[in-house]
Formats: sequence, structure tokens, C-alpha cells
Amino acid sequence: MGKRVTRLLTVLRLSRYSLALICIAALVTLGKSIVSTNYVAYLKVCGLSHTQIGSLLGVYFLALGLLDFPTGGLADRYGRKRVYFLGVTLYGAGLIVYGSSCSYPLFLSSEIILALAAALMSGTLSAWYFDNLKEANRVDEAKVCLGLSVSVSRVTRFISAFIAFTLISASISLTFIAGGIIMLIVSLLVVLLMNENYGAYSTQSFSSILRNAVETIRSNVSLASLFAGNMCLMFTQMLFLYSWQILVISYFQPPREARKAREVRERGALHT
Repeated sequence: MGKRVTRLLTVLRLSRYSLALICIAALVTLGKSIVSTNYVAYLKVCGLSHTQIGSLLGVYFLALGLLDFPTGGLADRYGRKRVYFLGVTLYGAGLIVYGSSCSYPLFLSSEIILALAAALMSGTLSAWYFDNLKEANRVDEAKVCLGLSVSVSRVTRFISAFIAFTLISASISLTFIAGGIIMLIVSLLVVLLMNENYGAYSTQSFSSILRNAVETIRSNVSLASLFAGNMCLMFTQMLFLYSWQILVISYFQPPREARKAREVRERGALHT
């Protein structure tokens, strides 16, 4: 009992930076998880072939790979709050556009927007958080905050499954609209809860920041290994996440989307 009270008091004493991180991270997880549960299934229901779906995923990961590294320098140079706000807003807009159409060209454009947004968000919130804790001399607080944030995110993923199921029962595209709206709400919270801060090399040019980052990774074996391991883990997770949905959709199609996709294919056949 005493340990539980102590933990509760520790949580209540968290700084506003920790509370902001937990709140923002939880909602971002919710917005992404609602969509990821049926992302490929939605594309399949819209009538896209396996080749088209694969090309969309390829464009996304290629764009993300090219943009992820340089956008970290943008956050250090021009401000973490500003860059994170832009990333969350673009992500929300990209999801809403995704759920508003069954057009392959529009999907392709949305993938590029989402990749840019994900790159702008990647690592920015964590960098903002730790620099604020260092300035406030509360670095030890991060252990409690990050553990709590992971727990909250797991609960959020559990909740997102039920939300997604409810929305899919009406229309599978609603999950994208809902995810986009949640991300736009997060952008408002970014304005209200985050202060602006910059990287240690903010006075340097953008190219100098990138060179320093490359040199840091090259000279630190542990950091380079962690980077490579994280890339492999992400690849395997994405491969599983986006392949099982194709198998599921071959056995089940939400009636409304199935009818819509069939009508689109029939109109195309008539025109040809």
C-alpha cells in the first residue's frame, strides 16, 4: 500500500513537461493505431491491386528514409515545437485526405505527405522533453515519466482497437477521418502545452548540424548499432503489420466498401 501511495505522489509531482509528453504521445499513438489496424485492408477494399499497395508502401518508406535524417536538423535549427506542430498537422491532413477518396494518385500524394509529417515528428518530442528537463534540473524525472508513458500508450492501443472496430462497422474510411481529427487535436495541444526550444547547435547552419550528426553516429559504435537494430525491428514490424491485413480482407469485406469498390471497377470496365 505504501509503495502505491509513493508512486501516486511521484506521478502527481511530475513537471508540466512530463505531463505534456504523456498526453501528446498517448493521443498520437491513438491517432496512428486507429488507422494502422486496417490501413492495407482499406486499400484492398478500394480495389487496389497487391502491386499498387506495395508501391504505396515503397514510396512511403523511401520518402521517410530520405527525409527522416535531415528533418531532425530542422527541429534543432528552427525549433522543436514549430517543427513538431507542422508534422502533426500534416499527418492529420494526410489521414483525412486518405479517408476521403479511393483514388490511387491521391493515395500516392498522401503517402508523401504522411512520410514528411512522420519525419518531422520523429524524435522531435523526445528531444524537446529532455532539453527542458535538463534546463529545469529534473532529469531523474524521466525514468518515471517514460515508464508511465509506455503504460499509457499500451492502454491507448487497446482502446484504439475497439474504436476502430466501431468505426469500421459503419465505414472503414471513418478510421482515417477519426485518426486525422485526433492528430489535429494534438496540434492544438502542442500550441498550448509545449514551449519552444532549440538544439545545442541551433546557431550553426543547417548543413553543419547534419554533418555533426553524421559524425556522431560514425564515431559511436553503440549508437550506430542501436540505429541499425531499430531499422531492422521497424522493417519486420511493418512487414507483419501490413501483410496480415491482405489475408484477412480476402475472407471479409465491409459490405459498404465492397459494394463501392465493385461499382468503381464496373464503371471502369464500361468505359474501356
